[in-house]
Amino acid sequence: MIVAAEDATFNDLPHFAGGIIPGDGAYTIWSYYLRHGRAQMTLLHPQPMTASQAKDLGVVAEVVPSGGALARAKEIAKTYLAKTDVTRRNTRIHFMQPIKDQIVRQVGYGLALEGASAAALVKSFRSR
Repeated sequence: MIVAAEDATFNDLPHFAGGIIPGDGAYTIWSYYLRHGRAQMTLLHPQPMTASQAKDLGVVAEVVPSGGALARAKEIAKTYLAKTDVTRRNTRIHFMQPIKDQIVRQVGYGLALEGASAAALVKSFRSR
C-alpha cells in the first residue's frame, strides 16, 4: 500500500528521456499498476505525476498532507501487525506473486535491451 504526501510526484526521467530503454523493471511495474498504454505514455513522455493523479490512477492508496506520509504509514502498519505472522506473510506473498511473475518474464530480456541501448548511447557520445 502506497501512502504519498500531497506534494509528492512520480516520473521516470533517467530512461527514455535520457536515451535508454526502461528495461530494468520500470515498464513492468508501471504497466502492472497503470496498464500498458498509460505506462508507455508515462515512460515515453515523462511528466511529473502528482500524488493526486497517482491516486486517481490507482497507484497510490492515500494522499496525506505534506510531512504526514510516514506517520500514516506507521499507523496502517500497526493494523497489519495485529494479524498473525502467517496471515501477514501469506497475504504479501499472494499480492506480490503477479508482480514477480511479470518481473521474471520481462526484466532479464529488458535489461539486455537496456544495456544495448546504453552502450549505443555511450558510443554516440564518443563519436561526436
